[in-house]
Amino acid sequence: MCAGFVLAPLASYVIFYVLTAIGFCPVMYINVPWTTPIILSGFLASGGNIMGLVTQLICLAAAVLIYIPCVRVHVANQNNNDAKEEQAA
Repeated sequence: MCAGFVLAPLASYVIFYVLTAIGFCPVMYINVPWTTPIILSGFLASGGNIMGLVTQLICLAAAVLIYIPCVRVHVANQNNNDAKEEQAA
């Protein structure tokens, strides 16, 4: 079991908070519908500021980097299971 499901949102929250605290990204003050796509929602929620979009891209990249090892472990486990099933057959 991999901890990406817990670590990715936590890392995104921390990155977003730090970038907002240092002034890289403005405070998100507009409530956008939850169905708004990821890049567009950051742009709209920040009042049309491009740094909201950039902040979401940074958080997305961090989440992908956190999930990569989890996906590799899963693929390795699946390959091992497939090899065991082939040997048993």
